[in-house]
Parts: sequence; C-alpha cells; structure tokens
Amino acid sequence: MNSVMYIRWTQKEFIRSKLIKMKSIFWLFCSLFLHLAYSGHGPAIGLTDDPISLSKQIISEDPSPWAPATKSALISAYQNISSLDQNDDKYVLLESPGLAFDYYQGGYSNMGKNISKGLLLEMLNQALNSPETVVSKLAKATINKSLSEYQKAFSIAEAYQQTDELSLEKSLQFIENRYGYSKIDIAKKLLESQWEQKQSTVEENNKKKVLAKLKEIEKKYPDQIAWVEALPLLEECYRLLEEGQVGLASYGPYLDFKKSMDRLNQSRINDRISFRSGIKITYPESATVWTQPGPIDIKWEASNIDKSKPIRFFLVKDDMVVQDLGTFKNSEYENGIELRRGLPAGSNYRVMGIEQQPANKYHVAKFATPYFTIEKAPRKEERPRAVAVNTSSPVKPLASTAGNTVEATPMRKTFAGRTISYVKELVVDSEKIQIILWDHGRQDGDLVSIYLNGEEVIKKHLLTYREVVFEIDLETEQKNDLFLYAHNLGKFPPNTVSIKIKDNSSTEEIVLNSDLKSCESVLINVRQ
Repeated sequence: MNSVMYIRWTQKEFIRSKLIKMKSIFWLFCSLFLHLAYSGHGPAIGLTDDPISLSKQIISEDPSPWAPATKSALISAYQNISSLDQNDDKYVLLESPGLAFDYYQGGYSNMGKNISKGLLLEMLNQALNSPETVVSKLAKATINKSLSEYQKAFSIAEAYQQTDELSLEKSLQFIENRYGYSKIDIAKKLLESQWEQKQSTVEENNKKKVLAKLKEIEKKYPDQIAWVEALPLLEECYRLLEEGQVGLASYGPYLDFKKSMDRLNQSRINDRISFRSGIKITYPESATVWTQPGPIDIKWEASNIDKSKPIRFFLVKDDMVVQDLGTFKNSEYENGIELRRGLPAGSNYRVMGIEQQPANKYHVAKFATPYFTIEKAPRKEERPRAVAVNTSSPVKPLASTAGNTVEATPMRKTFAGRTISYVKELVVDSEKIQIILWDHGRQDGDLVSIYLNGEEVIKKHLLTYREVVFEIDLETEQKNDLFLYAHNLGKFPPNTVSIKIKDNSSTEEIVLNSDLKSCESVLINVRQ
C-alpha cells in the first residue's frame, strides 16, 4: 500500500469511527430522554392526545414516585426545609424569569391579583445586589410549592392504583402537578450551593441599566402592581441582569437550576395548551334561519370536557345577550329549546357556549357561532295571549260598567328610537297596584326607568338585590302599556329586572330585559 492510499484509508477509518461515536452518543441521548420522559423526573412524550391515557401511562411506566414509601421519605426530608417567612413564597417567580408571564398567569393561584411594588423592588434589588439571599429564599419557596404539587399528584395516582379508575378532571390535575416531584431535588441542590463573592469595576458598571430600571418602576407604578404588568417587568429586569452578567445571572448554580426549571416549566406550559378544554358549536351556522316562536336545536363538539359536565348556551344579538338558552350536560346535542317570544327578526344573532365547571380553573372553554338569521312566523293574532293573574277565576271579556266595549290601546312598536316587544298580557283586579323591583342577574350597576302608557313612573332606579316597592295607578278604560327602559348596560348586559305585579288578591312575577336598542313590555288590563 503506497503512502497516498494509506492516508486515504486512515482518513476513511477516522471518519467512520467518528460516525460510530456520534451514533452511539445519539442513541445514548435518546435512551436518556426516553427514561426521563416516562419517569417522574421529566416531561412525558405526548404519544397520546388523551390526558387520561397519558396519566395512566406515566403512573404505570415508573410507579416509584407514587409509592407511599417515597412520599413519606420526601415529606420527612423536606418538610422542615420548606418553611417560609411571610411573602417568601413569591420568590418562586424567579424559577423561570423568562417564562414568568406564560407560566404563572395560569399556574399559581395563591398570588392574588396584585403584588406590592415594595416587595417586587425588594426581590429585584436582592437579585442584583444580594444573590445569596435570593438563592436561599428561592430554593425554599420552590421546595414548598413542589411538595404541595407532588402531594396533589400523589393522591390522584394512589386513588388510580387502588381503583383502576381515573376521570378526565383528575387526570388533568395529575398532569398539571406531576412536575413537583422532579423539582424537589433540583431545589435542594441549589439550597446547598455556595456563593462565591466577587466584585469588580466592570460589574458595577454593568449594574447601571438594572438600577435605572428599578428607579423607573419606583416612579412610574402604584403601590400595588397588577400581575399582568408585574410579570413582564420581572422578565425585563432579569434580561438586563443577563446582559450585564451581574447578580443572580452570574451565579453558576442558579443558572444550572434555572436551566432545569425552564425545561420543566416549558413542558408544563405545553401540557396546558395541549389539554385545554374546547367547545365548537356546529349548529346553528351562518346559513341557519330560525323561526320565532318555535323550538330550536343546538349541536356542538367538545374536547377535554367530561360528558357529565354542564355547558351553558346564550342567544346573542349585536354582541348582547338576549336569552339564556339553558344549561345542558355535554351530550353534544340538545333539542326542543323554546325561543323567547318577542325577539325581533334579524340576521345578527349568534349562539355562545361557555364551559361551566372547568377542570382547569385557569381556562374556560368558550365558543361563539357565526352570525345567523331569526325570522318571525306569520302571526294568527295581532294581540298576545292573555294570562290571568288570579288563576282561581276565569278571564272575562273586558267591558265597561256601562256596557260599552273597552277601547283597545294600539300596541306600541317603538319608543325614543328603541323597539318595543311584548312578552305577556295580564289581568288584575284593582286599578291601584304595587310594582316590586330587584336585579334579576348579577348586581352590576343597572340603571332603569319604568314607563306606563308612555309616561315615566319610576325614574332612573338603581337595581340591587333588595326588593323596592312602588305604587302606581292604572287606567281602567284601556290596556296599560308598562315597559322597562335601560339607561346603561351595567357590567353584564343586558339589563334584566325581576318584577312582581301585585293587586288586591294575587301576585304575578315576570322578568323584563332591555338594552340600548330595545325594551320589553307587558300589557296590564283592569278587570271590569
């Protein structure tokens, strides 16, 4: 073999040996990842879209984290370490500062809606100037929270091992909390790490941007900062620490800790997205035309919502709720729903579905259909059907004491630019009646007036849960037109008022709705 051939041969053998080595490393990495994925020490590979099957797979593949002996050992070893001083639990935000907003907005229920500006600045100042203090508090806060999550996941796994049964709700809770087991040892390692103090002119110069940002927060923000603003501030300040390689971002053991936490927390975020509940209403659709009055159907598809869980449906017109269609079990089909009488015709209706008992309290499934049309059926009678208040006596034809026929009042169709729809006709025994008002839905600042025969008899009344009584006089020689007029929409439109109409002998309770375009009305006759 000449020298040229020998060189070529040695080059080929070198490349071949490198490829073999690279393949070995690749398969070693794959084996390690698979082990982590199916054990309690890392994220599971999403081989299935079914959270129940995935939870069973995780528990079965590595049952050791869910054994009673493991739980006892962990609690015994870490319970004393995890005791916290007031507000120290907030230091857990520094687990993954870059993921703080995505992770904690739906993953840490004990925070409340705001954080004290003083506490946020104290944490950030310590992250800059006293990393050793932050590391200790962060490690303890992580152990405390991780133990709590692990115990939640353990109780679900234990119940499944005993009964071989696992509901959708419990499986979602298990997937959400299983990462606590993986975090405990990582946090303990951080707690036991040693801080190497170092100070230099370069480091002091690199702190200037961070200090400027902290001064900006001090001047710009109120004493209580909403989490939706505080979490991005946390991310921004940590990014400045990284750019300057100062404070917490310069401490090796914390960086190792953060790298592990980033992986676990990102996996948890991905789980939340993958297993979110969902609703899709398939009927009605854009080409649908409903006829009113008349029964209607709703069809829908749901993902990650148990069949026994309720879904509530609303009829929406111009983005305002005009009828609560009902709350039904997740059977994906409901028929025979009666549309409310008096709905105006139009092509601007939608049906909205909302999950009522979400397994994940940080996410509620909602869906609104495209706009469709509601038409009115031809009416056999112009006048609405009469309903007697006093059901013990039959409704008699209205007539005056002189024997003359009572003149009918024309039904009002509009008032001050709003459409009027009639929902009921009543007969009462006296011309003087009581009207008792209160808020039918949530007490949300609804301001209403009541008009009788076009005149304002109750002016700008603020609805509350307390019943308020008014007395009014009716006309005896005509039908009395009483309608609700909304001056605002409150926080939860439309304005809905419960009304009791009380005469000498009986009481009728009705519900009227009003928005800024329409009013519901009732006709009242005085028995002759």
